[in-house]
Amino acid sequence: VNFKKQMSDKSSFMALPAGYIGVDRKFHEIGGKASFWSSTEYCDGFSYYRSIGVNSFAVYRNNSDNTTGMSVRCVKN
Repeated sequence: VNFKKQMSDKSSFMALPAGYIGVDRKFHEIGGKASFWSSTEYCDGFSYYRSIGVNSFAVYRNNSDNTTGMSVRCVKN
């Protein structure tokens, strides 16, 4: 998988489109989407996440089972 394609915007945030690992334990959308967990819980066992596709300017918000594998962003205070 070629991860050289990066997504960035005017705020200098850069992300690799690493996709996600579904509840089926398989990789999905590698090279096509970046998905990040939010720290906000949706309900018991589910949390919100944000995602953006490589050909999209929109950032989407949805929720998923907490066993789904997504990227996390660490922010230094």
